[in-house]
Amino acid sequence: MKKYKEVLQNKKILSEVICNGCGKTVEKTDSERFYDYFSAEKMWGYLSEFDGEVHKFDLCASCYTQIVNKFLIPVA
Repeated sequence: MKKYKEVLQNKKILSEVICNGCGKTVEKTDSERFYDYFSAEKMWGYLSEFDGEVHKFDLCASCYTQIVNKFLIPVA
């Protein structure tokens, strides 16, 4: 026989995405999902000027396009 105990859990739910480039909020669709955006996280290692730091940022599609259009070698 199995007995269960009801447990309340704290859960993080994504409520807002703000573009680090332009500061605008990424809009939601009718189904409460966010329109697509670019999200990056980088943990810097030894021999870098950011040793041990973690950098995170989100970009809306417009800011992402502006940045990648400046690349000498196109995104693959």
